[in-house]
Amino acid sequence: MGRGSHREGFPLLVASDATSPPHLGCGSYIDGQLAWRSVPLPGPLSHLDGPTLLLFGLVGGLAGAYLVAVPLALYWWMGQRWTRMGKIERTAVYGLVFLFFPGLILFAPFLNFRLQGQGESAA
Repeated sequence: MGRGSHREGFPLLVASDATSPPHLGCGSYIDGQLAWRSVPLPGPLSHLDGPTLLLFGLVGGLAGAYLVAVPLALYWWMGQRWTRMGKIERTAVYGLVFLFFPGLILFAPFLNFRLQGQGESAA
């Protein structure tokens, strides 16, 4: 595999020849050259080829964005803009709530959007 710039000790997926399974490689710079140490993938992952691992990574990334990242950003946006939204913005937010409902429902038990109010008034 070629050279790359990264910090020492970070695992990288290294493409190997067609006969050997993929492995994790840890690169270190020795005399200005990137030297590779290969570490076999654990358990059932050792039987998967590079494109399959890439597919698993992409699906995992999309699932994380759909279930975690976008719903949290949407909750933040709604909390910031709830009382100042116009008609079009509110309609767009309702559409996003419909689209990202599974992720929003995962975080719903942990968030509180009740209005703060004025507190108790002293008599």
